[in-house]
Amino acid sequence: MDWNVLGGVLSFISIVITLLLWILGGKIRLFIRLVVSSIAIMVVIFVAYQVYFQPLNGDAEDAYQEGVEPSLSMLPPTLTTTSTSTHELFTHDSPSSDGAVLRVPLLRKNSLSVDMGTPTEIAGSITVSGQVDERSFTPILSGNYRFVMSGLTEGHVNVTILNSDGFELACTTRRNEEGINLTLEAGEVYLISIGHWNVISPYTLIVWHQKPIVNISAYSEVRDSMQYDSQMNDYSFTPLINGNYRFEISGLTSGHVNVTILNSDGFELARTTRRNGEGINLTLEAGETYSISIGHWNVISPYTLIAWHQKPTVDVFQHSEVRDSIQYDSQRNGYSFTPLINGNYRFEISGLTSGHVNVTILNSDGFELARTTRRNEEGINLTLEAGETYSISIGHWNVISPYTLNILR
Repeated sequence: MDWNVLGGVLSFISIVITLLLWILGGKIRLFIRLVVSSIAIMVVIFVAYQVYFQPLNGDAEDAYQEGVEPSLSMLPPTLTTTSTSTHELFTHDSPSSDGAVLRVPLLRKNSLSVDMGTPTEIAGSITVSGQVDERSFTPILSGNYRFVMSGLTEGHVNVTILNSDGFELACTTRRNEEGINLTLEAGEVYLISIGHWNVISPYTLIVWHQKPIVNISAYSEVRDSMQYDSQMNDYSFTPLINGNYRFEISGLTSGHVNVTILNSDGFELARTTRRNGEGINLTLEAGETYSISIGHWNVISPYTLIAWHQKPTVDVFQHSEVRDSIQYDSQRNGYSFTPLINGNYRFEISGLTSGHVNVTILNSDGFELARTTRRNEEGINLTLEAGETYSISIGHWNVISPYTLNILR
């Protein structure tokens, strides 16, 4: 509505009517003249107020009214991933044998690359003093969001964010590159207000969205990135085998990240910071889904999450030489051995490039027959029963090396 045109017309009509009434005063009673004159004065005051003191109800409001309703441009882009593996689940290569020698393969590397997120940009312009633009925003994913101001030609703007109950989540001033971090709920409508009483400037509000949860169960290497302050990337991981797993960080260009791991009940198994080469070792249950979150409040960097998996237990009863390796910190490799005859058996270590390994042997009831460390050419002697299955575990917390388990009788 053009209040300038309407105001001029109404003012002209009011003035003409008032003059006619006073000119014809002899024929119309004084009371009527006073009433009509009062109405005319009120019309003039109302129009003047709309034209000069309420600019947002005029052109500015009409120009930004479309921003009140949610639009598809405010939704986060679809997350895409690229993989070097076609396996739906993480798989292990089978050991190969050459007579008495059994070769256990290295853990397979399956890589997954997660797309960088694309923010939503909400453009606007403050054209009159005191203007306030309102935008509604409905996230489709629960999680962390960041609202960053940019494009201002001067000064700062006031930013207010309310939830659907009208509760104020943030009310602050922001200059270029300054932002607000909030944890938002999917499906809830939030109201964003942007304005200032003396800044005339265009602006762009950049909204960084929470990424969807990525299932990384099938992969040993996940390449992702931190693109904005306080970003949190979430992953789900369901192991196929009970045992030891290690989640290690690499590829950071600077600083460290915060890593949190929860079990399926939401119980916190780990919460710590990790730099390149540092990791978390956990004993996990097969079939249980674990949640992994990686983030930081001031690190902008790509990174790689390396998931070292537990190897399956290898049956070695037909072999006298088992060639295997320790590839990651705290790895433990399991073997089963069922002797064909009663007697004395020796389990000896060789082929280590450095240090020693920890060796544990249990009987079929889980009773511990031996727990010790062994270097090259050192072994364990035991008297075993024919037909009973024994469990052998070999590992170490800081030795990365191939080794050979020799089974002698």
